[in-house]
Amino acid sequence: MEHLRAGIQKDKTLISTGRYRRFERLVGAFCRTPGLGFLQQRQHLPGKKREKLSPIVVSYTHAGKVISGNLRLVAGNRYVLQLNGSAGASLVFRASSEDVKATLNCKNPRQPELILEASAKVRKSTQVIVKPEVPGNPAATNSLIQLTLSVEVLPVLTAEPKLDEPSALLCMFLAEAQTPENKKLGPYVPDQVQKSMRWMRQVLENQLELSPVAFGVKKDAGKATLIDMLKAPNNVAGFNHYPLLAPGVMRTIDDILSAANDANNNAFDGSRKHAEIALFESQHHINDCPVKIYSWRTARSSSPGKNYCLYSRLAGQDYYTLRPEWIDALQKTQKHWESNRHEESATR
Repeated sequence: MEHLRAGIQKDKTLISTGRYRRFERLVGAFCRTPGLGFLQQRQHLPGKKREKLSPIVVSYTHAGKVISGNLRLVAGNRYVLQLNGSAGASLVFRASSEDVKATLNCKNPRQPELILEASAKVRKSTQVIVKPEVPGNPAATNSLIQLTLSVEVLPVLTAEPKLDEPSALLCMFLAEAQTPENKKLGPYVPDQVQKSMRWMRQVLENQLELSPVAFGVKKDAGKATLIDMLKAPNNVAGFNHYPLLAPGVMRTIDDILSAANDANNNAFDGSRKHAEIALFESQHHINDCPVKIYSWRTARSSSPGKNYCLYSRLAGQDYYTLRPEWIDALQKTQKHWESNRHEESATR
């Protein structure tokens, strides 16, 4: 640049004073432009020691998406981040816990990779900080604070068809509720789907309270359970022989959990939240339905029977009440039956 100025100075007489000054200001601005800083960095003035440039990494990317700040991995996941910028291969990455192993892969120096491996031993959610360092250069290390990653390692979610209510309900919610990937039932709204799960449980609770026999369960009201109502004929598709599940039901559950346990899956975020909602609702009984509902079907499907009345459509499901006169007739029949049974017991 000094040679350029000297050449211009030599021929200054050939340029009018005003034009020369404007040109000189333009050259100065060019040298100070931030995006062209390499011109200044490469200058080496006699008598001055050349300064060591700090390595610069602009960002991380994963599958073309910029990643910064926070990450969520599941126990056993292997997650690869590309380092974009200069001198990424000179960095060292350290994790605050053995729950995450951070390794720099420099097989391709032009595109180094940060490999994060979450321990398969994680059984509850844990937070791990991953920081980059420049060995022997604290100042450069401090300048890389924007590349610090906060990694949340989550436990693997499972849904095994066991003979306890939470396990049975979890399987039912995953199989029956609208999923993030199912756009045929309309937009996926997490709060609405969660409410729908609560209503599904309440349907079984109301059936159990009203009359198990009326819904096909061959047990008295005092002996029937929520799982018996789940297995009732024509109640929940694929659950008639629970804990054995229909193949289609198992595939639906496996697909959701597969995505929910793999941070590399494009459907990870939505599926993980969906599965966590289902797990929460399977362990907590919250009845927020203002009326007694006794059945549900996929939205716009046929009614479960002539005694049912459509109450509400929620998160891709139609929920039904029963005609009051039918309930009255059922309760009178039950009282008559119970009275006869007591009389027969008294005569024995």
